[in-house]
Amino acid sequence: MKLRVLITSLAVMVACALSPSWGEDAAVASEGALAAPESYDFAFPDMEAFNDLMPSNEPISLDVSLQVQVDQSIVSTDERLRMRLENAITSGNVEELAKFVDMDVGADFKRRILLTMGAIYGSEGSLSRQIGVYEKFVVEFPDDAEVPRVFLNLGRLYREMGATSMALSKFYNVLNVAINVSNGDINDYQNLSHRAQLEIAETHFSIGEYETAARFFKRLLRMKLTDDDMQNVSFKYSYAVYLMGDYRESATGLKAFVHAYPDGALSPEARYLLADSHLRLNESRQAMIETLNLLKNKTNDKGAARETWLYWKKRTGNQIANLFYHESNFMDALAIYQAMADLSEEPDWRWPVLYQIGLCFEKLLMKPKAVETYRVLVESRQDVSDAVLNNRTLSAITEMANWRMRMLESELSMEQDLRKILNNS
Repeated sequence: MKLRVLITSLAVMVACALSPSWGEDAAVASEGALAAPESYDFAFPDMEAFNDLMPSNEPISLDVSLQVQVDQSIVSTDERLRMRLENAITSGNVEELAKFVDMDVGADFKRRILLTMGAIYGSEGSLSRQIGVYEKFVVEFPDDAEVPRVFLNLGRLYREMGATSMALSKFYNVLNVAINVSNGDINDYQNLSHRAQLEIAETHFSIGEYETAARFFKRLLRMKLTDDDMQNVSFKYSYAVYLMGDYRESATGLKAFVHAYPDGALSPEARYLLADSHLRLNESRQAMIETLNLLKNKTNDKGAARETWLYWKKRTGNQIANLFYHESNFMDALAIYQAMADLSEEPDWRWPVLYQIGLCFEKLLMKPKAVETYRVLVESRQDVSDAVLNNRTLSAITEMANWRMRMLESELSMEQDLRKILNNS
């Protein structure tokens, strides 16, 4: 009985909450003839007492959550459009976004649509479509804070497509509009300005206009740049004047660069250009010193930069040593070849270098040293695979080395016999 009364009370409370007028007019008949008073002050029953009356040991919760599914028919058209656009932007659905490019969806949505589409086309490598979207953006939002960056991207895209005149135009647009964009600060403008000038210099450099590029790079050297940008600008300035034929200026700049960034990513190429600049200035001794400095640099013999350093070591050593040899500067050529021999144990590198070392010893009339070098080369055939032995170029090198070794051994033997005869006479 007590349980029935309590449950009936709950029904009255819920009904009153849903329909206040119902509690005033209706009466509930039950075995206890329970009726609603005129001013009913309803109170929830004591939970512990309520649970004690239930047959289960599990407590009953009165906390009810209603999950209502929104009926799309009652959502306004504008709201549905907004939800559709948000989903398309969030998911990066470029096909869906493209449907709204020319629709009046409001400035904020149009702005986000164009920038999102530009980013997606960029990730897909669709340069022409990315250009079209960004060009539309700068027309429709000329005062937007993103306009300078969009112009910067446009310049890079046009340059990548080979339209360098358009690229330069867009980079100059960055300089013109960056300072006028509202809500910008001076630091942001300076960064954009430096970046635009760097891109202008890079563009002139890429099309062979080295004098103009050098002028921009030199101007940038006087500005406050990040460390990475300063490395790039310093190197490119020296490289530009090198390509202009101003080897004195390039040697000065490259020497300063190598001193400032001895282990930088551009350092091995800078050392090559420095050695070649000295050669073109007829400063052979200085060229040899710079070449040996590069060849003996062990700092980057391991890690990701190893292959880059190894490439420039091989290229620099080969070019400078061969030039010295053909100029009959056998002593300096020998010094470089000996340093080159340690760069790799691979036969396709080491065997030709050993052969050149032997030739240098011959030219310097150091025949026993030449024989020793040729013997090392010939005996190296015992420790290689058949594939190496079947290589026609390498096979020819070892055959020549063997022939020269035997010829020199014969000459040394004859000289020794001649000395004996002369000593006995």
